Amino acid sequence: TPQFMVDQKLKSIVDDEAVSWDRIQELTKSFKPSLFSEVNIDSKEEVISRGNEILHSLLQAYTEKGISLSSDPGHGIGHIARDYVNASILIRKLSADPKHLFIGFLGGVLHDSGLSLVDRYQESKRAIRHAEIGALLLQDIVEQAGVDLNATETRLVSYSIAAHTHYLGPCAVLCSDGIMRQVEPYQDLDEGKPILGVWFPRW
Repeated sequence: TPQFMVDQKLKSIVDDEAVSWDRIQELTKSFKPSLFSEVNIDSKEEVISRGNEILHSLLQAYTEKGISLSSDPGHGIGHIARDYVNASILIRKLSADPKHLFIGFLGGVLHDSGLSLVDRYQESKRAIRHAEIGALLLQDIVEQAGVDLNATETRLVSYSIAAHTHYLGPCAVLCSDGIMRQVEPYQDLDEGKPILGVWFPRW
C-alpha cells in the first residue's frame, strides 16, 4: 500500500476486508435500475456543469484526505487525465438519459481511485479489489467532506465504480484474511439492455 498520510477511517476499507465485503454486499443488494430516477439531473448541460463541479469538489476532498490519485505506476496523472477526457467526450457525444450520463461520468473518471489505497498486483488475494475500494472511498469521502451528492446519487456512483470490476461469472476468492468468498457479477443489464451508468466506467 502506498505510504501517504491517509485518514485512518479511509485506510480501514483496505485493512478490514470483512467489513468492506459486507458494505459491498449491501451496496450490490440495494442496487436497482429504478434508482436512476432519483438523480437530480434533467439535461446534458446539467451533466456537464454539475458533473464538473462535483468532480472538482471530490478531487479537492481526496487531496485534503491524503489520497493521491496518481500513486499507481500504471495509473498516473496522465491516465486520470485521459479518463476525464474520454468521459467528457462520451457525455457530449452519446444520446442517452442524462441521469445515466451524470452517474457514468463521475464513475468513469474515478473508477481507478481505489489504486490509491490497494496494490493492484495483490488483488488476486482479495475479493475487495481496487474498484470496490474506490466505491467505498467515494462513499466515505462524500460523507466526510459534505460533497453535494444526494444519497441515491452517491450510491449509484459508488456502484458504477465497483462494477468496473467486470466479473463474467461467479468465482471463489481466497482472501488475505484466509476466508473464501464467492464473488458475483455486477448487475449491468435491465431487461436485457445495458445500464449505461454502469457501463460507462468500463468504456
